[in-house]
Amino acid sequence: MAWTLFLNRGDFMPRKKVPTTKGRTGADLKAYRDWLGLGPSELAKLCGVSLDALKACERTDIKGGRRASMDTRRKVWGVVDSLVERHNQGVERLLGLVDDLEALKGRMPSVVHVAYCKRGEATGEGSDMPDGWYNAIARDAWQFLIADGVKVRFVYREDMHDGDVW
Repeated sequence: MAWTLFLNRGDFMPRKKVPTTKGRTGADLKAYRDWLGLGPSELAKLCGVSLDALKACERTDIKGGRRASMDTRRKVWGVVDSLVERHNQGVERLLGLVDDLEALKGRMPSVVHVAYCKRGEATGEGSDMPDGWYNAIARDAWQFLIADGVKVRFVYREDMHDGDVW
């Protein structure tokens, strides 16, 4: 039997922090943005800055155009730091659901199905984050689960079966 897990907003407890770099370079910012599953325009909107300002923050060489102001970089990094924390909480939430299922059923499921979002699916009513955000959380939870020997399959919501759905 397989169970399907959804990421729902709620109270989360962080499990692990992402390893952080000591630097705050443009390349570091882009790496975090990619890891969080966000495009440049999505992160710019979340930070409350223009796309040009975000690109200036990600720029590493001054020959490529203007650099972002220190205030803009601080603002963007502050938002990224909070998104990293929120991301870790989402991963913890998914992993907690697996632990809850194991306790409820008395055994680990043979396969855990993790719902994956198609473009536009997660950004419906009540969702404040883009699809890539939820998919990045699902991918990180998957890495923890397979490290624990749990078999995981990604499924789109419309491909789910009538089994236990969480």
